[in-house]
Amino acid sequence: MIKEKDWLTYLLLAPFFIGLIFVLTGATEEFDTKVFYWIQNTFAPFLDVPFKIITTLGNPKSVIAIIVILLIIPKINKTVGIPTGLITLVSWVANETAKALVSRSRPEFMLFEETSYSFPSGHAMNSMAMYLGLLFSLLLIVKKKKARIIISAFCITMPFVMGITRVYFGVHFLTDVVSGWALGAFIAIIGFRIYRRFAKR
Repeated sequence: MIKEKDWLTYLLLAPFFIGLIFVLTGATEEFDTKVFYWIQNTFAPFLDVPFKIITTLGNPKSVIAIIVILLIIPKINKTVGIPTGLITLVSWVANETAKALVSRSRPEFMLFEETSYSFPSGHAMNSMAMYLGLLFSLLLIVKKKKARIIISAFCITMPFVMGITRVYFGVHFLTDVVSGWALGAFIAIIGFRIYRRFAKR
C-alpha cells in the first residue's frame, strides 16, 4: 500500500511527463519563446554577471568539484558526501538518457553555445538533485535552528535560480527547466530514502 507521502513524491513526476507531452507535441514552443523575450526585455542586462556566475556553478566541472569537496571533508564525507554524490550521479545518468531519447533541439535564441540536447535541463535537474540531497543529508546532522533555516533556504533557492538562468540565457525552454526541477526533486527524495535504508543495515 502506498503511503500518503509516497503519493506526494510521485506527484513530482507529473510536471515532467506533462512537459514531455508538450515537447513531443510542440504545444509550448511559442509560449516558451515569449517567456524568454519577456525575461530578456525585463531584466537584461542587469542580471548578466550574477546569472553567468550561477549558471557556471551548474556546469559538470563545478558540480564534480563540489562533490569532491564534500567527499574529502572527513567529518561529512560519509554522511553528506556519499549520498549527495550518488544522488547527483543518478540524476546525471537519468538526464543524459532522457535527453538522448527525447532529442529536443536547443532554442534558436541561445545567447551562448550549447551542443547537447535541451530536454530536460541538466542544470535545473542535476542542481535540484544535488542541493536537495545535500539538504537532506545536512539536516540529519545540523541541530541548530538558525543554521538549519539558512541551509534550507540556500539549498532550495539555488536550483530554482540555476534553472532561471538557463531560460535567461536562452539555452533552455521553460518547459525544459520545469521538467528538470521536477525529475531532479523526485530522484533526490527517492534516492535519499533508498540510501538511508541501506545505510542503516
